Amino acid sequence: MRVIVTGGRSAIGEAIIKRRLDFGDHVLTTASSEVTLADLKAKLPNTPQFESCLWNLSTPEKNSTEVRNFISQGVDALVLNASAPTRTLKRLHEISDAEIQDSFQTQMYGNAWLIRECLPKMMEQKFGRIVFISSMAIHGTSRYCLYSMAKSGIEGLLKVVGTDYGEYNIRANILRPGVIATDRNKRFWARSDYMKLMTELIPSKSLGEAIGIAEATDPLLGPNCYMNSSVIEVSGGFPNIRSEFMTTVKLKD
Repeated sequence: MRVIVTGGRSAIGEAIIKRRLDFGDHVLTTASSEVTLADLKAKLPNTPQFESCLWNLSTPEKNSTEVRNFISQGVDALVLNASAPTRTLKRLHEISDAEIQDSFQTQMYGNAWLIRECLPKMMEQKFGRIVFISSMAIHGTSRYCLYSMAKSGIEGLLKVVGTDYGEYNIRANILRPGVIATDRNKRFWARSDYMKLMTELIPSKSLGEAIGIAEATDPLLGPNCYMNSSVIEVSGGFPNIRSEFMTTVKLKD
C-alpha cells in the first residue's frame, strides 16, 4: 500500500511508520519543521520505500509539492497523527481569541485539507483507508478545551467522510489512545506519584506504549475492513475504574 502518515516525528507516528514498512508499504511521512524533519530522517530507515517531507498543518498549501506528488501517484491510506502539543492548561474564559483561531487553523484546517486532497484518488481506485489518531481527552479532560474541541471536530468530520464515501470502499475510522508513555507527556509520567496513581487507576495497571497504537491501526488499514465511521478506544480499559481503586482513595470527611 501507499500510505501517508502525518506527524512522523512523534513516538506514535514513528511506531506506525515502522510497522507499515515492516508490512512492505510505501510510506510518506511529514514533519512540521526542519529540525524535526532532520531528526525524523535520522531515526527511521533509509530505504526507497520511505519518504519524508516538510509539511505543516497550519499552512497545508505551503511546502505541499511532495505531498501532492505522492497523492497523484495513488494513495491507499492516510493516517492523521499530527497534532500541535498542549503547552499550557487553561479554562475557556482564560483563552484569547487568537488562541482559539490558531487552534482551528492548526488542528482542523490542515487535516480537512489533506483528507480532501486524498479523496479523489481513493474514489477513482475504489479503495481508501483513513484513520484519525484522536484522544481520550475528548471525554472532558480538565483544561484541555482547545485540544478536545479540535479532536472532537475532526472526529465528526471522519464520521461524515465514512458515510459520504463508504460506497467507494473508503473507510474512515477513529482511534482514541489513552495515557501513552511518549516524550510529549514525559513531564507527567516521569513523576513517581503520577505513575503510582495511573497504574492504580487504569484497569490494565500500566500506561500504554506507542506500538500498541500502531498495532491497533492494522485492522483499520486492512483490505477487508468493514469498520466505518467507528471509534475504537485504545486505553487499557480507562476510563472504567476498578472498585478496588475506589476503596483505596482517601476521602476528606
